[in-house]
Amino acid sequence: MALVALLSARDGARDHADGDRSGSLIEFGGQPLVGYQARLAVAAGAERVLIHVDEVTPELSRLVDQIGGPRAPEVALFQDMTILARSLAPEDRVLLIAENIILPPDTLASLLVAGPAAVLALPAVPATSDLERIDGGAVWGGALCLPATRVLATIDMLGEWDLALTLLRRAVQDGIARVALSPEMVMEGRLALVHDQESADLALQALSDRSQADLSGRASGLGSLLAPVSRAMVRELVRRQIDPSLPVALSLLLASAGLALGLSGWMISALGVMLLALGTCDLARQAALVTLRVAGPPWRERLVHGAGLALLALSGLHLSGGQPLMLAGAGLPVFLIGVLALADERAPPAGLWTRWARLTVPAATLIIFLGYLLGRPDGAFALLAALCALIVTIRLFPGVQKVA
Repeated sequence: MALVALLSARDGARDHADGDRSGSLIEFGGQPLVGYQARLAVAAGAERVLIHVDEVTPELSRLVDQIGGPRAPEVALFQDMTILARSLAPEDRVLLIAENIILPPDTLASLLVAGPAAVLALPAVPATSDLERIDGGAVWGGALCLPATRVLATIDMLGEWDLALTLLRRAVQDGIARVALSPEMVMEGRLALVHDQESADLALQALSDRSQADLSGRASGLGSLLAPVSRAMVRELVRRQIDPSLPVALSLLLASAGLALGLSGWMISALGVMLLALGTCDLARQAALVTLRVAGPPWRERLVHGAGLALLALSGLHLSGGQPLMLAGAGLPVFLIGVLALADERAPPAGLWTRWARLTVPAATLIIFLGYLLGRPDGAFALLAALCALIVTIRLFPGVQKVA
């Protein structure tokens, strides 16, 4: 049994605001809106994605290539119901997402755990008046999940009716389970039915603001203190529809430049450039989370953080002057920071104190950078060692792990 996502990118998925009859697909975060929907479905567990189109265009073909791949879920376009019927097995589950609907990621998770057949629903209030009404007191939230047998049965009797709305009507008549959503999602713009590029951009900004707020709530230490700044910068990256892989590539160049400056002995400049590299890499990661895109292979981000650790080790070596005791005192905290970063990547800390008891590579780089600026790099390394000792102690204390 496979979960199959059923999407639509027909004429209504195009932006006709400029009067162009053909129009281009509405963009959402540097990708067609239907591409965001496909990634949303894949993140929810869809093993195949089927997209209903009026015609196969180069724009849609590129979309299939970008989302699909040898290790990615299968993505296919279809133009008629016969092809759709051949693409579904009776034991499959079908996740149908309405054309041009923007949904927060957690809504699909709630829908899929509600049972084999369920529909997203919102109360019929003025804020939800643009959404499809399903009865006197509720409107459609833009997605429903059905057994493939129901879809196949509907295809057999389908005439000139709209497939999505026909499936919705039959499901409501059969008393399908409803997953109630809050109308605040619509009021905040995170759940929206868009018709042109302008409305899509507004929804993207609303979704970005909420995602950044959630990330800020889970952030700890330095990350939470800098959250307002990073939120504004991520919002700008998303608004300009910049591919997250581009800032990651830039961060690799900056990290290489930082290491080169460090090898030349220009430690203040090297640490400043490395901070830019680490910050750019983190911004790209956050922008990718908002738009469900990939910021490139994971090794790129690890390489940037590895370069930061290497520069910290290089600065410790430069400061020690080759004396073994001083070299050990500077190298041990750098080693512990690397170990803690690896442990956090494999199992992110959940407890209140353990979330705050973190010393990331960017935070450590900032401490050493400030130490050099103040003329006390030795004091900065001493502070780093003390923080590492405190963090390791907190992590090893069993009672701390249980604090939520």
